[in-house]
Amino acid sequence: MLRSGGTCVISTPNKRWFSGDPSTPHNPHHVREYYPPEFASLLGAHFPEVQIMGQHEGVRARVVRSAERGYGRFLDYVGLRRLRQLVPTALRAWIHSIPVNLASRRRGVRPAAISSSDYEFTTDRLNDARVLLGLCRVP
Repeated sequence: MLRSGGTCVISTPNKRWFSGDPSTPHNPHHVREYYPPEFASLLGAHFPEVQIMGQHEGVRARVVRSAERGYGRFLDYVGLRRLRQLVPTALRAWIHSIPVNLASRRRGVRPAAISSSDYEFTTDRLNDARVLLGLCRVP
């Protein structure tokens, strides 16, 4: 429920970046992902005022994401990713942080320093945004 004058913020991964055309998302935690026009249409059916914004990564966030992808490719290459469920989550996170931090620092970024200021939220370039935000208002 949203009272008059209230704002609800809803986010979704941009389907372009995460799943593309398949009807079932690749990420098992995502029941559904949307393209920007689909997301706007869905929210517009339930809220009288909807503004769609995109979350765009800044330089530091892109460096860390690149390091994470590189580490993931390495795990796939050596066949270790399939064994991850055997390692406790906290230990897995600590192990993961070591190569990501090293690769990021080599590029001049301290991952622990990444914050909300490393992301830009705009109403343009929605197709390029990895995450979509719907700002839904009730007058």
